[in-house]
Amino acid sequence: MTAAPAPRNRHEQISALAGGDAFRRRSALEALGRLPKDAETAALVLASLHDPSGYVVRTAVEIARGWGLADAAPRLRDLAGDPDPLTRRISLEALRDLGSEADAELLMKVLSRDANRDVRNAAAWALAAVAGPSTWRSSFELLVAGDVPRHRQLACELVRKFGDAADREALRPLLSDHDGHVRKAAAHVLAEGEP
Repeated sequence: MTAAPAPRNRHEQISALAGGDAFRRRSALEALGRLPKDAETAALVLASLHDPSGYVVRTAVEIARGWGLADAAPRLRDLAGDPDPLTRRISLEALRDLGSEADAELLMKVLSRDANRDVRNAAAWALAAVAGPSTWRSSFELLVAGDVPRHRQLACELVRKFGDAADREALRPLLSDHDGHVRKAAAHVLAEGEP
């Protein structure tokens, strides 16, 4: 199957987004994504987050992320429950950049319950990025208890960013973690807290 040719000008791009062929809509959206962001193109990208085609939606998510469209965050939260794991993962990756501390509860839920490992990994990274003063402890507890070494490293980073001396001491058991990267991350955070 060959892809539809990319529309040549802005009018053709906008018209293609209203067309019936998902691959043409995706091509038009990709072309719009290479243009400077303005109110009209941002509105088209946000509208494309509701497209019936997963291809178009994922392209819109990537553009929204690249453009820093914070207005996309509510739809990204919805897409975190999409039936397609690829769409869930890409949406969570975008929430890493566009989300806020208010998203921590959703991200913890996805990390705890999603059946897809890639989706859980994306949730862990997003959780570490959006955790703030009121959510970092619960985020830390979930990440440090995980079986993925990188998640335990992310837990160490949360303690480094938000924790005090007592919190750093909670990392001491990680000094004997089976993963060397986790041991190194814990040792680094503990060393930062020494006088």
